[in-house]
Amino acid sequence: IEARQNGPFASLFDFCERVDLRRVNKRVVESLIKCGAFDSTGARRSQLMAALEVALDHGQRVQREKCDPQMGLFGGLDCPAPVNAPAMPDVEEWDDRQKLAFEKESLGFYLSGHPLTRYEELLSKFTTTDAISIKEAAAGAVVRIGGLVRGSKTIKTKKGDLMGFVTIEDRHGAVEVTVFSRLFAVASDLLVEGNALLIQGQVQKDEQSVKLVADTLIPLTKAEETWTASVHVNLELSRVDRQQMLQLRDVLQHYPGSCKTYLHLRSPGQTEAVIELPEGIHLKAGAALRREVSEVLGDNALETRCAPV
Repeated sequence: IEARQNGPFASLFDFCERVDLRRVNKRVVESLIKCGAFDSTGARRSQLMAALEVALDHGQRVQREKCDPQMGLFGGLDCPAPVNAPAMPDVEEWDDRQKLAFEKESLGFYLSGHPLTRYEELLSKFTTTDAISIKEAAAGAVVRIGGLVRGSKTIKTKKGDLMGFVTIEDRHGAVEVTVFSRLFAVASDLLVEGNALLIQGQVQKDEQSVKLVADTLIPLTKAEETWTASVHVNLELSRVDRQQMLQLRDVLQHYPGSCKTYLHLRSPGQTEAVIELPEGIHLKAGAALRREVSEVLGDNALETRCAPV
């Protein structure tokens, strides 16, 4: 705080020149970089971390030489000329997941975003509860919840099988999930810190807490292909030509599956005809199908509808 009275810090090197490095050690500066405290300098966090050792050495050198009596023996009492700061290394920035993980590590919470932001559409469509509303669910109710793995514990049952307990965190809080041995045997590799999961299971309540006993556990990215009941393709008849229809046919043939498929034919007068395609053109929903249909017909041409819990 005292160092800031002379103006804001222009760079990491400026910071290391001006603060008392006997009190502000490397670990403190690392935490400041990870939480984004130096973002205002314009440098990328990855650059700052890569330059940290050099910056600390530079700061210590400047502080040793600043008005050192020995430095004035041959030049009066004037302080020596400022030492030029080293160049900042050119390092590619961390991805959003890494930046958010470091924010959580250094602050205990996310600052610039949330890891679940990218999954908002999937969570809205495929979940039926969250860490708050699950408290209002009836005991025994079947629900779906999505979130990040925030710790897990594995134990051995009396039969010698492994089972697990995992904490799932969403934007609203955390829920404890029990994964019995049958499901644990096929899904244990998903219970990794930071993984984004969707869990379907039964609500378990007592006087102290609400928990979930998992029936199904999948990566959040697999929600669409796992729990989609039907696929709907929207066609604006005034904008679609024969070539696009042939391309659409080819795309659909590449994704056979079990989801019923419907074409919504929309005319300029806002009338709509819905055609259910035969079983031979049932589809497997997922990000790849959505991407290819969008390339042919444009964004929002494909919709999926969730299977009931």
